[in-house]
Amino acid sequence: MHGTEPLPFSDANHNRSALLLVESLIHALIERAVLSVDEAIDITLTACDVLNSANREIGMDEAECARAAAPLKAICASLEVDKKPVPTQA
Repeated sequence: MHGTEPLPFSDANHNRSALLLVESLIHALIERAVLSVDEAIDITLTACDVLNSANREIGMDEAECARAAAPLKAICASLEVDKKPVPTQA
């Protein structure tokens, strides 16, 4: 592959890759104490709200909006797991 060739990604693969990168960056910021889990959840929920509003403005119905927000909701659920304390071994 040369530097001028397009990447071999479909839109779906590109979107998944971008979301995985964003989620990884969020987790890295949490691990480095740059961002708290609660702040990350709040940011993700705000993104969901903004996406929902934008999609409503272009005429998407409730089901379409829910499908569009599903990846962000999955990131939020992943972050919620981080809030639970990890059990220590004796």
